Amino acid sequence: MNEDQNRFETVFECDLEAISDTVSLCVAYIEGQIGQQDLELGVSTRIKWVITEMLTNAIKHSAVEECLLTIRINDAQVFFEKKDSGKPLTLKNYASSGVADRGPITWPLQEEAFPQHFQVYHNGSESLTVLAESPNRVVFYIQEIESEEMPMLLLNTSEHFGLLILTKASDHFEYEYEPVTGINRFRSTFNLQGS
Repeated sequence: MNEDQNRFETVFECDLEAISDTVSLCVAYIEGQIGQQDLELGVSTRIKWVITEMLTNAIKHSAVEECLLTIRINDAQVFFEKKDSGKPLTLKNYASSGVADRGPITWPLQEEAFPQHFQVYHNGSESLTVLAESPNRVVFYIQEIESEEMPMLLLNTSEHFGLLILTKASDHFEYEYEPVTGINRFRSTFNLQGS
């Protein structure tokens, strides 16, 4: 564990039984820096959801034994990052009809023109989309959609539901892959009360 005035780092051993203690450790640090009474309940809850989901994804998808968690805090925001050297993120790219469109999206992206938008999940009322501004970095965002039917996409991509949770719970959520080092970085930003 490494801690300075506005930065906290800890190594998470990718073990399901360690999630609760790690979430508690991270939240205790944030509350200690901000003040428990000054951290809005909604923000605190969203931070817990994101940390829990990122650690669960580390266990399920990264194929590594550990990852590094970093928390930075300033007057307006809390930044959370999970960094690992596991497998790069892979997503399915879907058309609005819910049919696989262009095959899997893997990093680094091979597209020649940027920015690129890819729909990776929708549940009938929300569409999870990624904006790739470069071959190595994407920002996740949600678009409200008008649809009354159960999309095939929902039936086929429940695995991407966790990314929907991460995106909805964060004020900003992104992924970056460093091809030279093989490092994956998942980053969430949370705006603090009054900011």
